[in-house]
Amino acid sequence: MMDELDAQVDLAENLIRAGNLPRAEEICRDVLKERPDDLGAYDALFSIHLRRDELQAAYELCDWRLARCPECPDTYLNKLVAYGRLSALDMDYEPMRLAKGESFMTNIRPRLSNYPLRLAQAEILHAVYFKDTQAALKLVRYERDKGHLSPDWLNMIEASLGVYAGDSALSRDLLVQQLTENAQDFSALNGISVIDYYRGALFSAMKYARRAKRADPEQAALSQEVIVASLMGMIPVFWPAQIIITLSVFLSSKLEDYLAVVVRYGGVLATMLLYGFLSTKIMEMGYGNNNLMLLSVILMGAWTYYILFAFHDVGSYFSGRSKSIKLSDKY
Repeated sequence: MMDELDAQVDLAENLIRAGNLPRAEEICRDVLKERPDDLGAYDALFSIHLRRDELQAAYELCDWRLARCPECPDTYLNKLVAYGRLSALDMDYEPMRLAKGESFMTNIRPRLSNYPLRLAQAEILHAVYFKDTQAALKLVRYERDKGHLSPDWLNMIEASLGVYAGDSALSRDLLVQQLTENAQDFSALNGISVIDYYRGALFSAMKYARRAKRADPEQAALSQEVIVASLMGMIPVFWPAQIIITLSVFLSSKLEDYLAVVVRYGGVLATMLLYGFLSTKIMEMGYGNNNLMLLSVILMGAWTYYILFAFHDVGSYFSGRSKSIKLSDKY
C-alpha cells in the first residue's frame, strides 16, 4: 500500500508539471484520505492551490496539516508564503499590515527554533512580503555568504527582487542560471520574458514566453500576456508608448515600491496630458483639422490602453506574482 501511494504522489507531481491540475488534485486528495500524514501529497496539493491563486485554500491546508503534524517545519514556511500573499491583497493600512506580518512571524519563530535553515528561510520570506526590497536582498546575500541555504533557492528569491532594486540585468542572469539546472522551469522562463519585455527586447521576450507556455500549459495565460504585449510593442504606432513603458520601468525600479507606483503611473499620466495639450495647441494655431484631432484622440486612447495593459497585466509579474515564492525540496 505504501509503494502504491508513493507512486500515486509521483504521478500527481508529473501531472502538475504537465498542467493537468484537476487530475493531480484528485489524486492528492485520494492519497491524503488513505494516508493523512503524506507530506508529498500535501506539498503537491499546496502547490496546486498556489498555482491557481487559491490562497485561502492554501492557508487552510497548512492549518489542516499542522493539526496532524505540528512539528513539520516546511508547513510553517508554506503557511508564511500563503499568509504573505494573502496580506498583499488586503486593503489594510500599510503599517497595520506590516504589524500583522511581524506578529505572524513572532508566532512561528519558536516553532522553527530547532530548524535553523528553515528559520533562515522564514526570515527571508518575511522580509520579501513584509519589509522593503533592500532588506530582503540584504538577508539573501547574507545567507548566500554563509553558504548554508540552497543557491538555487536564493537565486530564485534574488531574481524576483532584483528588478525592484533596479538590477534587472542581475535578475536575468540569475534566471538564466536557473535554466541551466532545469530548462523547463516556468518561473525562470516567464521571468526572463517579462524582464526582456520591459527592457525593450521584444523578440527575446516572445521567444522565452513561448517556451514558458510549452513548459507549463496551466499558466499559459501569463506568458500569453507577454506575447500580446510584445507584438503590440512591435507595431510602429505603439513605439512612443513602448518608449514610455521602458523608461518608466527603468526610472521607477530605482525607487522604493510605493514611490515606484507613483512615478510609473504619474509619469504616464503626465505624458498623456502633455500629448493632449500639444494636440490642442496645434489645432488652435490652425495647423490641424478635425481629422487630425480625431486621429490624435484615437492614438492617445490606443497608447493609454497599451500602457495600462502593460503595467496591469504584464506588470502583475512585478506585483503579486513576483512574490509568489515557491518552495522546493532543495534547501
